[in-house]
Amino acid sequence: MKLIITDLETLPCRVDGEYKLIGPGRPFRHCVGCFGCWIKTPGVCVIHDGCELTGRDLSKCSELILVSRCVYGCTSPFVKNVLDRAISYIHPYFAVRGGEMHHRRRYENRLTSRHISTARISPRLSGPRQRGLCRQTRSTMTAARGR
Repeated sequence: MKLIITDLETLPCRVDGEYKLIGPGRPFRHCVGCFGCWIKTPGVCVIHDGCELTGRDLSKCSELILVSRCVYGCTSPFVKNVLDRAISYIHPYFAVRGGEMHHRRRYENRLTSRHISTARISPRLSGPRQRGLCRQTRSTMTAARGR
């Protein structure tokens, strides 16, 4: 399954296969940094507003697709908020791998990620409300093997 996190009302590309979409229009609260998803209810956010299982959604997907406006060279605040709420995807404990410190894995899945950034195109080129792809990158998300 693919997990798509977007701040756009409509996707700028077609998605094949099974997927779950997390997009605007469903209000949810910001992560408050309480670490309850690590300590009190491992893997589940303690804020019950419909997005408490975002970390588990990540554990069930094979590909993460982020479709976001490019804001100061990063994802939009909405997409960042969703990713913050998914921190329960990893353990709070650390492991050293290749001389670097990483969070330990909570789930066994390995997923690839695709980041699609959008930007407004100049009105001279294609109209004031048109959006275009300015960058698309692929990466493989990995975590420490230790449990």
